[in-house]
Amino acid sequence: MPQNPAPFRDLLATGSTDELLGELLRLPVDSRRAIARKLVKQAQLISGAPSGASWTNHWVPSQADATAAPTDPAWKGRLAQRHWDCASLVSLASRSPEHAARYYPLPHRTVALQAIPALFPGDLDVFCDQWSEDYWKNPKNWDRNLNRDIMFDWVEQGLVEAPAHDGAVLFLISWTSVGDHGRTFLRWLGDHPRVTATIFNRVFDTNGRKGASLAQRDETLSFDNYRFDRFVIPGLIDLGIWSKDFVAQGISRALARDISEYEKRWFRSLARQLELDIRWP
Repeated sequence: MPQNPAPFRDLLATGSTDELLGELLRLPVDSRRAIARKLVKQAQLISGAPSGASWTNHWVPSQADATAAPTDPAWKGRLAQRHWDCASLVSLASRSPEHAARYYPLPHRTVALQAIPALFPGDLDVFCDQWSEDYWKNPKNWDRNLNRDIMFDWVEQGLVEAPAHDGAVLFLISWTSVGDHGRTFLRWLGDHPRVTATIFNRVFDTNGRKGASLAQRDETLSFDNYRFDRFVIPGLIDLGIWSKDFVAQGISRALARDISEYEKRWFRSLARQLELDIRWP
């Protein structure tokens, strides 16, 4: 028997994020997707409206949802983050994992962190692989990349294996919610040993790209205690997470690869900073 979309529509209109997600999760996947598809037009109106909008935006029901009245408002109250979160949840729930992984903007990171594993429990690798590839293709697509660094929390929690794509490494070093301060990032790495071992350890074996590299990140930071070469990597050695030998071998591998002179200068500088005995051409 087809599910009545009216209660779901009302939860979307009021921005009741937890309640909407809970009701969607009660349904089998096929029924959930069918209900969400009936709400997509309403979700699109919400996503496209400006913050704080309080006027009533009437919407015309689609043939797929004949139960909606033409006078039903797309949202109720002043438009806020909770409405956009609900709209994003609907858009995600209406799609297959492969199509959902391409969708943006995501809900607020605290919502997306829990909602996506709940909606797609066996498909988080699809999201991580797609997001890593997307970042590698365009690190400066801020809107698309926003909040996608939640995948590192999933890796740390053991919900998904670390993505093998180099984009995951570049994403980690260039864009996380942790911030730019080296002390904060170093603490974060210490608190995320799985991510450090499976992703951050690959920094010596990952070629940078325009907009995402160790060299470019450090070049934009003026203070030593913000930089990877002068604070984060020496800190990993001091904490015993990395050894000087591990770093020396990594630098040697990096310098032996076909990378830009810009990146090579960074690795040579790191070697001098740590007083490592490394020969390079």
